[in-house]
Amino acid sequence: MDVIETDDQFEDFLSHYRKQDRVFVDAVPANQTLHVRRSGVSFVLVRAGDREALFPVRHNDAIGLGPKKLLKLNTGAKKYAYDKKRVLHLVPFRNLIDCKLLHYFRHNKPPSFDYEQVWPKAKNVYRPIMRLAARCQNRLDLCEEIANVSNGLVDKRPFRKYNEEVVETLFRVERSGMYSDSDDFELAFGKDLTDGDGLSYSNYNLYTQTGRPSNAYKGVNYAALDHDQRLAFQSRFDGGKMLNVDYDAFHLRIVSALTGYEAPEGSFHEHLGKLYFGEEELTEEDYNESKKFTFQFLYNPKGIPEELLQLQFFSSVKDLTERIWSIYQEYGVISTAKHGRQITGGNIENFNPAKALNYVLQATSTEVVMEKAKKCMDHINENGYKTKLVLYLYDSLLFDLHPDDPDGLVEELEEIMEDEHLTVNSKIGKTFADV
Repeated sequence: MDVIETDDQFEDFLSHYRKQDRVFVDAVPANQTLHVRRSGVSFVLVRAGDREALFPVRHNDAIGLGPKKLLKLNTGAKKYAYDKKRVLHLVPFRNLIDCKLLHYFRHNKPPSFDYEQVWPKAKNVYRPIMRLAARCQNRLDLCEEIANVSNGLVDKRPFRKYNEEVVETLFRVERSGMYSDSDDFELAFGKDLTDGDGLSYSNYNLYTQTGRPSNAYKGVNYAALDHDQRLAFQSRFDGGKMLNVDYDAFHLRIVSALTGYEAPEGSFHEHLGKLYFGEEELTEEDYNESKKFTFQFLYNPKGIPEELLQLQFFSSVKDLTERIWSIYQEYGVISTAKHGRQITGGNIENFNPAKALNYVLQATSTEVVMEKAKKCMDHINENGYKTKLVLYLYDSLLFDLHPDDPDGLVEELEEIMEDEHLTVNSKIGKTFADV
């Protein structure tokens, strides 16, 4: 392994690197006790063919190169990384392929390699660089092993959609951060994870059995906060507001799209509640009871009761469930409805028809929202708006609205998120708790 500390060494390796059509990369944060977005990069390790090079940026054991120099490595070569999202927070590499995602596509779970547990007060810049590099080499070994058995998967549409859309969209949401006064954050969570600008950062884990990302960083789950915790978060902009755009009955509308059931224009739960109770108007109690009733039987492992099958919606759910289960019994896999990612049931405990339907809908909803989120962020950037998408909440998106952006932006975002099958409701407030 070469340690690149001079321009001549860099150019020598670069000439070799440019001849490669695939390389393996890893990046190490300068301070691993912080969220990777805040830490900055300590060094990058690159394996290109039969050569391996360490590019120090900030470490006590080596002369650092300017971080902009690393951008010369942004050639057209496919770059395999153990954790694409993590690397992107440190270095803006293009053409990155996520090896955890490759393994997840093949086994419905990530590879069993964890980042080393570290001493809380020992920043990476002070730890022996060769010890850190050895860990990187182990990750690159695993990446190469995964890549060698997954080569045909890389260029297939389902993987490309996840690698280029889902993973990168989650990265873009994470890097926006959530604003909170540090005192408010500490009051809500008993600790302060904010930076000097009052921003804290979440971390999404895509590699779950259901395909719905989990969200947690140092014990804070930004996607499952209670009302008092949400009060801690507000706009980072002077005069800004928080906007939540929420899908109405998201899974029910996905079911409708898959079965051809004519979904109502208004509230789906109210629509079903009127069918349940035979009433023209629902009380608040009836509405809440209707929601519980629907989800109680939507994924019921014992099957949908006969009396509910008299309703067209539930008869269509039954037909969809049987169709998915029949495919699984014949081929051993089921596929998500939008991107066609295959889900294997062999390593899922008590896999059954209801669970198969649940997994298809959970993963498909992730694919739908990620596509919509990407379009929203692209629309904001292309128009020079300053608003930021700051949180993905499974069936809604949370935006930090800049006061200088036009009033019509809310309607533009709603139009992007809606389509012939999906409807949204929007709410604007001073804090996250208000939306």
